[in-house]
Amino acid sequence: MELVIDTSQVAILADAFGATMKQMEAAEIRALNKTMNWLRTHAVRAVSEETKIAAKVVRQRIRAFKATRRRRFGRVWAGLRPLAAHRLGAAKQLRRGVRAGRHVFEGAFVVATSKGKQVVFQRTGEAKRKMTKGRYAGKMREPIERVDLDIDTEQVRDRLNDLFNEAQQRFFEVFRQELKYQVFVKNAR
Repeated sequence: MELVIDTSQVAILADAFGATMKQMEAAEIRALNKTMNWLRTHAVRAVSEETKIAAKVVRQRIRAFKATRRRRFGRVWAGLRPLAAHRLGAAKQLRRGVRAGRHVFEGAFVVATSKGKQVVFQRTGEAKRKMTKGRYAGKMREPIERVDLDIDTEQVRDRLNDLFNEAQQRFFEVFRQELKYQVFVKNAR
């Protein structure tokens, strides 16, 4: 998804305040970066509410890339691939499965890795096959796979599109503030 901000009104505001081209560029870049940070913060909140995943975990999947003088655009990236269950919170083995964060995974189990991390796995239900490596070599076992939590991308995209519509308005509010700062405060020094 891409946020495109119509900057035709930027020149009108710059003329109204009597800003130079350099002041206008500086205000535009600062406003873009502040808008990207605002968008990231609100996207984290929206996705967290939508998916019932802690904001701390979601924040790692949503990134904001800053604008510069050479690259005069900002970008917000959201990773919407399935999330590993052990990243949702401390995995706790229950009688019926595993609880990680607010989510319960039926029939799953916790495996401690050699580095001390706990990973949640589940048997796939495929036909048993002969194991070739490890301490179970030669024995029949069901294959296992890591448990992932699927994120409903359609709902998340709808929420992000709503935020993108608000971001256009937010950009012009912040741009106006930054332009005033560039012209009246920074220029007065």
